Amino acid sequence: MDWKAVLADLRAHLPPAGGQARGSLRWLETQMRGSGASPSSVRNIIYRDIGTPADRAALRAILTELARETGRPLPDSPDPAAPPPCRTNWTCWAAARNARTGSFWRASARAAPRN
Repeated sequence: MDWKAVLADLRAHLPPAGGQARGSLRWLETQMRGSGASPSSVRNIIYRDIGTPADRAALRAILTELARETGRPLPDSPDPAAPPPCRTNWTCWAAARNARTGSFWRASARAAPRN
């Protein structure tokens, strides 16, 4: 899901309110804290697409409630399809490392062990 695009669309259709702006990052952090999720994960999920499944689900629930109030639809699939299973342990390690660091070069610079 393109979290930034969804949030921008919802913000554009929210009615103005006094106090903390609904849909702002601070407001989302407060809502996440209230739901028992990690408020510090809001920016990571929105800007970097990094976060635990529980935190992503909590943020999606908050955005779903905002979408219901504004009458805007959310995309159906919250996350991209799971990658295919790994064929070797090295492949799994490299894929996990690349996902964490966003670095293809470092993991691919090493040659795969030959069996």
